[in-house]
Amino acid sequence: MPASRLAPLAACAAALLAASCAPQPSGTPWANVREATPAFLASAAAADPSLAVESGGRVALTWVTRVGEGADAWLSVSADSGSHWSAPVRLNPSPGGVSSYPESRPVAAWGRNGLLVAAWAARRDEHAGDDLGVRASADGGRTWGAMRRVNDDRSDPTSGYHGFAALDVLPDGRPLVAWVDGRTSAG
Repeated sequence: MPASRLAPLAACAAALLAASCAPQPSGTPWANVREATPAFLASAAAADPSLAVESGGRVALTWVTRVGEGADAWLSVSADSGSHWSAPVRLNPSPGGVSSYPESRPVAAWGRNGLLVAAWAARRDEHAGDDLGVRASADGGRTWGAMRRVNDDRSDPTSGYHGFAALDVLPDGRPLVAWVDGRTSAG
């Protein structure tokens, strides 16, 4: 490639490098990234982790452990930006009731006043396919409500997979969930 064509690429690469080394808007440079792996997780056969960070420094960590052909979704909360963690809580009501893949892992989101919501692909017992399971905690993850399946086609065996969840909490406290819907992608 001629040098005249490399100059713009080099300038662009230099600008990207400089921008990546610059402090973040909060003033914390990326060089201060630290590991926050809970001790109990280091000894578990864990996979598919995901983090949700609340503006006050609380962190929710989700992950899965494999159980036979299924998996379990777990969640732990840190109130001090990852220095200490709560005891893990299994989110799915029955063992092995989760379908999880690196690109479709369980996720969590924080709302106001300690609201914490989690979502995952819940395995169906009676036939192939998955539903989207959601649970909410009003007290920062200490106690949890019952799991709700948010897709409305559970009885349709042709509906296939519901997963790849995106999750957030609206300002009024309602969970907002989007997912791949098997009704339009099955077959």
